[in-house]
Amino acid sequence: MVIDELEYELIDLSIELNKLYSLYEASTILDHAVKEIDRELADWRPFSPSRFIYSYFTFNSIYGFDWQNCVEKQSAINWEPDEKRRLPNEIDQIKPLLKFCLYPLEIKTPVKYSQLLKKQLSMFSISDPFQFLEKIDSSNESKKTKGLRKAFPGSFKNIYYPNENLDVFYSSLCSVIHFIKDVRNNIFHGTKTRIEMQDTPQQTRLLIYTSVINAINGLFFLVIESKDIDWKKVPVNFISV
Repeated sequence: MVIDELEYELIDLSIELNKLYSLYEASTILDHAVKEIDRELADWRPFSPSRFIYSYFTFNSIYGFDWQNCVEKQSAINWEPDEKRRLPNEIDQIKPLLKFCLYPLEIKTPVKYSQLLKKQLSMFSISDPFQFLEKIDSSNESKKTKGLRKAFPGSFKNIYYPNENLDVFYSSLCSVIHFIKDVRNNIFHGTKTRIEMQDTPQQTRLLIYTSVINAINGLFFLVIESKDIDWKKVPVNFISV
């Protein structure tokens, strides 16, 4: 990605965190459904793809900031471009976020993340995610994506049942996120059809991916609260009375 402007102004960190937390709350507590507009009496049906995309959009909004720099300078700072005005690619923005979230909490991080992940899965009534990961379909995949797909069940197991090796946990989470990023790209730019996305196992897998992302976002806010910055969670009400 290339940007034209190199001038930055300080952005209020607490305001940006409030915006991000509102996105996070919306992606975790609001349900998503679809209804055919040309059928007046049609029922609303749950639709996992939009929930997944909303959660990933929240994740994307979070990793768009250089959080180590944000905390040090007490300001919301986006990633800066290099001498050719190119921003870091997506993975190079995601990895620093994962390190920012994982390593400050040290040995407790894998267990805490696993708790958040299982809580999200429970909200979707998924008690045994592994049965849905035995056969993951992928369209027009590259050799790299194929490797990530085959590694996904094992990497997911490492974050679902974490051990005390933080580096192994980080590596497994990176692999999981890298594949989920490719799933997001496939939905946006690939060949996933409406029928495929309404397939029950596919919708369940999308909810598993959503849970992985929501757990990272949740861990991020736990870490932010532990930092010496002037911000506290503010309850978000999406329903006007």
